[in-house]
Amino acid sequence: MLPIIILNALLASAFTLGKVALNYTTPIFFVGMSMVIGGFILLSYQLITAPHKLIIRRKDFGLFFQVSFFTIFLSYVLQFWGMNYMPSSKVCLLYNFGPFTSYLIAYLFFSEKMSLRKWIGLALGFIGLIPILITSTPQEELFNGMFFISFPEIAVIISAAAYSYGWFIIRKLVHEEHYSTFTVNAYSMLFGGTLALFVAPSLEGPFVIHDFYPFFILLASTIIIEYMICNNLYARLLNKYSETFLSLTTFSIPVFGGFYGWLFLSERISWNFLLSCVILFVSIRLFDTAEKEHRKRNKAT
Repeated sequence: MLPIIILNALLASAFTLGKVALNYTTPIFFVGMSMVIGGFILLSYQLITAPHKLIIRRKDFGLFFQVSFFTIFLSYVLQFWGMNYMPSSKVCLLYNFGPFTSYLIAYLFFSEKMSLRKWIGLALGFIGLIPILITSTPQEELFNGMFFISFPEIAVIISAAAYSYGWFIIRKLVHEEHYSTFTVNAYSMLFGGTLALFVAPSLEGPFVIHDFYPFFILLASTIIIEYMICNNLYARLLNKYSETFLSLTTFSIPVFGGFYGWLFLSERISWNFLLSCVILFVSIRLFDTAEKEHRKRNKAT
């Protein structure tokens, strides 16, 4: 479990780094730059160590495109755009919606059975988002969405769903098609980042960097921590744990994120945030116990 805890602590720090980086540039440009550079570094490493692993079979082009679009382009662009208008700790908590979309995706597209306890946990997970969703910053109020949910909040929730779906495809490429995790991450980052840089000028205007030195430090830190260490560590953990189990452990990410936001960004930890964390923890525990019972029954039979 220690590698999972380390992974989630590092993932939470990426939200803090991303929030600070938006003081120096625009969201889509930052995503594009970090992804293209990170993807190029991974491809270069693979080219030196195992060039034969860089070959993509034609029949798998569609799967690689899906990973690039959902896991990289759509997920990170929406995440960073939403984070531009809300505290990093709130984005971190909303991203914890991922486990529930993982189960819905597994149920709808991969024929995974859902017990009554899992359905209750899923419903409770949605309820757990309500306390944090009813809070809003002045920036969020500029983007009225549906009911009490702002468009930045909707963007982050869709981002979490896209990321979860993308990892189902990554697992298929790694386990069934036998591609290297480095290869999948490298190509998806390069292609997804290129797409972000392509659309950035039309959505954000000319590329802008307000202060190059802190921008470079934050860019390098993000590439190393999130895109190189976390993505590849997560992919390697998929060899030992299921995608849905790893999603369950992401509860610790908003806890770390709330602490980092309070410590480094002076973000206030509200009762809404704490209540959502408690409800989400209970819902995830319901999922966890139901999953353990399911595995025991399978072993018994």
